[in-house]
Amino acid sequence: MQITSKTEDFVTTKRYDGKPFTQKGHISKTHMRDLTVQLLTPYQIGCDLEQVTIKEDDHWLALLGQERYNLATYVSRSCKEELSVSATRIWGIAESLKKADLHLMETILFNQQKSSQLHYYKCGNHTVLSLSFIAKEANVESVFTTVLVNEFNPVDHEEV
Repeated sequence: MQITSKTEDFVTTKRYDGKPFTQKGHISKTHMRDLTVQLLTPYQIGCDLEQVTIKEDDHWLALLGQERYNLATYVSRSCKEELSVSATRIWGIAESLKKADLHLMETILFNQQKSSQLHYYKCGNHTVLSLSFIAKEANVESVFTTVLVNEFNPVDHEEV
């Protein structure tokens, strides 16, 4: 998938609530420590960047709620990753959905694991990518998620 646009298509201002806004496209921005990711696309989009922190299971349950906690434990077992990584993925997906102005109560479904770091999820008709990585400067494990609000089939794409 290749998206090209002129820079002037994405002149940004801020809404009343501080969220970045652009007239001809969509913008989502996220920060973690010294890292900043900003996505500008013609499509509605949301992104989030979170540091993975180790928490007790009951803490994750309280943060995520039962349904999303169950998904995090399923992903953790299926993908052989720490629960805190999987739970951070699910938390980041919820934040990305919020930033994309999508309903927060939508059911999130695990779709496929492309690699140990890259996972695909579905939420309604929307595809969600979740990438775990080590932020070398800060030396912390992190998770980046983005919601793609268009028809995107990960099976058709070798790399993202």
